[in-house]
Amino acid sequence: MTGAVDRAECGVRWCEEAGEHWTHRLYLASIPVVAGRWSLGVTIARPGAEATAVELTAMARRGTPVMVHLTTREAQQLAAAMNDAVKRVHRLIGRGI
Repeated sequence: MTGAVDRAECGVRWCEEAGEHWTHRLYLASIPVVAGRWSLGVTIARPGAEATAVELTAMARRGTPVMVHLTTREAQQLAAAMNDAVKRVHRLIGRGI
């Protein structure tokens, strides 16, 4: 754990966490979904001495967040699958399905 009191005191230059923390994080996106009842977050995270990874967070408006740590390869696979799904939806809409 770092003894950081604010962002400027954390030893990891890109970290945006404040206060004492085990996991260093750089927040990239927070996307409201399901009419704002949920939020999806994308973060770069490094828990302790572990490898830096992509962290995907899902949180209901009044719930506990669920965080999934993905390797860069897993994150690329997820991004490709999401892009493929969007393309397929657009094709289906174009066919009136």
